Amino acid sequence: MIKTLLNFLFSDAKHSAAQAQPSIEMTQRSRPESQGCSSLSIASAFSDWRSKQFVSEEVWQSLATSEVINELNNRNGYIREFCLHVLDARNEIQALPNVLKRFNDYVPQVHKKAQQIGRRWLINCDIRYLVQNLGLILALENQSRVQAFAFQSLALARLAEPGNQPALMEGLVNKDHRISGASWKFATQIFNWNHADRVWHAMKTKNPQVMRLVVKDFEHLDAKEILHYFEVLGGIRDPFAKRAILNLAINRGLVDLASITTIALWDKNSGIRWLARKYVIDLGKQTYLRKIYLTELAEQKCVKRALYALEGLVDIRSEDIKTILRSLLNTPHIRIWERALSLLCQQDREFGYTTLKVALSTGDQERRALCFKIAGQNQLFLPLSSVKQYAKHHSNDRDAAENILIYANSIGGWTGLEIATTYQEFSIDVQHETSAMKRTYLQTWAYSQNFTSPTLDQLTTIKGFLDATQLEQLGPLGQQLQFCITEEMKRIKS
Repeated sequence: MIKTLLNFLFSDAKHSAAQAQPSIEMTQRSRPESQGCSSLSIASAFSDWRSKQFVSEEVWQSLATSEVINELNNRNGYIREFCLHVLDARNEIQALPNVLKRFNDYVPQVHKKAQQIGRRWLINCDIRYLVQNLGLILALENQSRVQAFAFQSLALARLAEPGNQPALMEGLVNKDHRISGASWKFATQIFNWNHADRVWHAMKTKNPQVMRLVVKDFEHLDAKEILHYFEVLGGIRDPFAKRAILNLAINRGLVDLASITTIALWDKNSGIRWLARKYVIDLGKQTYLRKIYLTELAEQKCVKRALYALEGLVDIRSEDIKTILRSLLNTPHIRIWERALSLLCQQDREFGYTTLKVALSTGDQERRALCFKIAGQNQLFLPLSSVKQYAKHHSNDRDAAENILIYANSIGGWTGLEIATTYQEFSIDVQHETSAMKRTYLQTWAYSQNFTSPTLDQLTTIKGFLDATQLEQLGPLGQQLQFCITEEMKRIKS
């Protein structure tokens, strides 16, 4: 019987080998490299190219350019090479960015062909199109299979031609910072700019990364030039350049108290505002500074300036800051009210907490929503009854449900999970719309470190929210939550 079984097994192996041999031969003939090609037309043309080493003009002209470019990312090197041949034959210069990305292809035939095509296109393409792709040409420095210097020198030679320089200057002011940044690197190799020229052209780019490159050049500017850039300080985006200008203006004595409090004190950058405050305080004018801030808060003509004034009063530690913050709770401007209440929760925690509870019960819808944001930022536990009442009152409001989940996540721990139980007060439709957010919150809670222990009342409330049905629907996450609840219940009972 054993002999019969062995004969059967060996005969089956021989049969399998006999069946496999024709498949290998067929595979070698059919060349299934086209597998994985998303385009049937390209797959067919590629098969012909592999078998005959020839594709008629009619065939490769019929292939869609977008599909050919897409297949340059195919995992099969033969297909990538074929697509490069097609793009070369059709002179599809618009595919230059895609071809540049194949310069570092690990298949020698592919990266050699790509570099051959790319070199020719870089010589013949429209100069504005070349400027648009300067970033990719610079990126060749990070690729190991490319002589980046040769291609960068080729681009530099074209850009240096007098007739092509206007296109490069247009690239400097392009809104795309990748283009303006790359144009800057080539422009600084072509033009022999002095320090003032470098700063002027860098400012025109409005590119923070470019402006950062000329910070050292500011030191070589004369007084008139420094004052000019100080006057347009608000329009400069890079914080390092702004700080260099302000420091130079102050250190050289080019600005006075009036100009600092008119321009720098209200800058969009918090670091510049801090430097301006420091300058005024160092002059012994803190009382004057406080008066400016109070005037701005009293008038409230500009909400942004009022917020900056509030920031300044807190920073200089005004003695009556609590009184000022309380007075701002009556402002009609919601952003000022939010900031004042948030600061009040830090400066006078008890009064701020009381104000939050009142606003949550009697405030308008927007202020109620902000109460959760402020409470979460300051780790203040709003009464569960107030949160529940809010949920009932806004049971059909998706934003309200999201506010509660965000607040619960900010508070964290078992208290946060207890707050999240008020989510069940919302309508079925709202719960359905926010189910993904609820799951994300529960997942975050399950994987977070919890150093507190729940009370029996909290666990009872939570178990009512996360009942057996809810936990089952959550799958593995539900099992984790069930484990946490069960273990805590055991601990309490013991």
